[in-house]
Amino acid sequence: MKVLCAAIFASLFLAGGAVVSYGVAWWAAYRFDGLEVRLPPSETLAVPDEWPMPMPDEWPPVSIVQLQDPSRRLEVTRESDAMSEVRHYTAMYKDDHLYLHETRFGWPARAACRFNPIYQKFRSFVRGGPTDIGPWFRGLHLVNATRTFRGWTEPVYFPLRPIWSGLIIDSTLYAGLLFGAYAFVGFTIRARRMRRGVCVRCQYPVGISPVCTECGMSIPKRGGAAAKEIA
Repeated sequence: MKVLCAAIFASLFLAGGAVVSYGVAWWAAYRFDGLEVRLPPSETLAVPDEWPMPMPDEWPPVSIVQLQDPSRRLEVTRESDAMSEVRHYTAMYKDDHLYLHETRFGWPARAACRFNPIYQKFRSFVRGGPTDIGPWFRGLHLVNATRTFRGWTEPVYFPLRPIWSGLIIDSTLYAGLLFGAYAFVGFTIRARRMRRGVCVRCQYPVGISPVCTECGMSIPKRGGAAAKEIA
């Protein structure tokens, strides 16, 4: 029974850590969106074996492996700051350009991401939108969630798709911080009740009795010994 209670207790804190992780990622998306036009690419990455998301219907039916030809100028670059990271996938297809911006958010690790595919045809410009790839990949747009950057006002898309490795790291960290805050508040409350001479569980006055006559809990010594519950 104690193991089950401990597992449920830990699961609740991990769930809270995951919520905080997404909250940090969403705040980063709202605050730092537009990184791809603020910083030059800082690093060139190895080309993966496939696109990181399903391609929109407007894109040509070509895999990333088919583009790994020197004439296609396929490359993947990355730029980042403290809470954001953008990965640019660029390639040539015939006379057209294929662009895919993968934006990752979170701290200390990247916990969630969203995508922005752009298919630039010769002498035309077609941009993938929310109806093309859905909110799971594009991100969730909330009402009135906009940002102004360099005189342009644009909607903000909050990432939904998790990056599992980063989400586990962030959730564990924030779960530990939540547990620390919970333990500190509990310790402070228990210390105040002990100084007042009441039961640390039910707040019933105990006087000098070693056991609470109301709930049966043993009373910690005034010297600070830990309380022990009576089964």
